[in-house]
Amino acid sequence: FPDDFKKALANAAQKIKHEISKGKNIIIYGDYDADGICATAILYKVIHDELHYDKVFFFIPNRFDNGYGLSLSSIDEINEKYGSSLVVTVDSGITAVAEVTRLKELGFEVIITDHHQKPDLLPDADFIVWSDAIVGSSVAWFLGKALGSTDSQLVAFAALATVTDLQPVLSVNRTILK
Repeated sequence: FPDDFKKALANAAQKIKHEISKGKNIIIYGDYDADGICATAILYKVIHDELHYDKVFFFIPNRFDNGYGLSLSSIDEINEKYGSSLVVTVDSGITAVAEVTRLKELGFEVIITDHHQKPDLLPDADFIVWSDAIVGSSVAWFLGKALGSTDSQLVAFAALATVTDLQPVLSVNRTILK
């Protein structure tokens, strides 16, 4: 992987650990497809089960009420339920310029992890962890590794998502599946 991806992973992991040390709520913002659900499960299990942090929550948007990706209606729900927190998107967020701006206005901090095509204008997130060579679950799995995860079973979520999101079975994707 390129150095900028590795640096983004390290920075995002450091930010998450910093927010844990402050006792801040962490919201993992997923997606309702297989990749988004697997990515949410990976990051939740790492933070909750391995780092033993109880103030981590997940939000899977409702396809009909919230639409696709990070949306203003879901931001309202998160803000009402949790208040200012750290939001970590998985498998979404790379195009959510207005939505990230709204989160920042409300006092949230934002880490985006995604694999979808980057637009010319990126959201003003605190950190962006992005690669289009892998699926969102694999990005989340690598972030989990950067957080210190040793759970060898979490790669199964990344493998499932790689197949269901139709990634080419080449290079690192082949290794994850194997």
